[in-house]
Amino acid sequence: MSAAKLALRNTTVTAPFTGIVDHLSIELGDFVGVGDPVATLIDLDTLVIEADVSERHIQKLTPNQTSTIRFVGGEEVTGTLRYISRVSSVSTNTFPIEIAVPNPNQSIPAGVSAEVELALDEQLAIKITPAMLALDEIGNLGVKTLKDNHVDFVPIQLVKAEQDGVWLTGLGTKSDIIVLGQGFVRHGDQVEAISVTEANQIAEQQQ
Repeated sequence: MSAAKLALRNTTVTAPFTGIVDHLSIELGDFVGVGDPVATLIDLDTLVIEADVSERHIQKLTPNQTSTIRFVGGEEVTGTLRYISRVSSVSTNTFPIEIAVPNPNQSIPAGVSAEVELALDEQLAIKITPAMLALDEIGNLGVKTLKDNHVDFVPIQLVKAEQDGVWLTGLGTKSDIIVLGQGFVRHGDQVEAISVTEANQIAEQQQ
């Protein structure tokens, strides 16, 4: 009798953690032995975002650093950097990292694409539209600014690209950027420029 009770108790399958049954390997009435797969259980309380970081930036990251995660559906959450590899990938020469993201309501499914934003060095940057970017005679990327009524081409470095503009450095704390007609002037040309405010005032007066 005791052996029958023990066998009955062994028909109850328990898991070591609370999760969601993702896949059943058996059906009602199937016979299973010791070690046979029964079900796949997943825990979505915490998601792990895997990403790769270039060798130029890997030394600027620190464990437990916070990061911003944006999913394809537009949802934005905050994660914690939990793992930084010290060995680069042979094929890509990048370093794998892992970011833990809380998912208490399990509303975010596993396997979705995401964009990871990690803070590196702080630096002054300005956001402009890509239409303001220009190339000099040897192909350097920059913007055309106004200095003492002369066109001054200033080389810049792109920091980040967004849908509505690009962030760039190299212009210092203040600069007068030529926003209209920059395609018709070259570095060193003398021009008679007006500010955007003055242009708007003239446009209003002409209406």
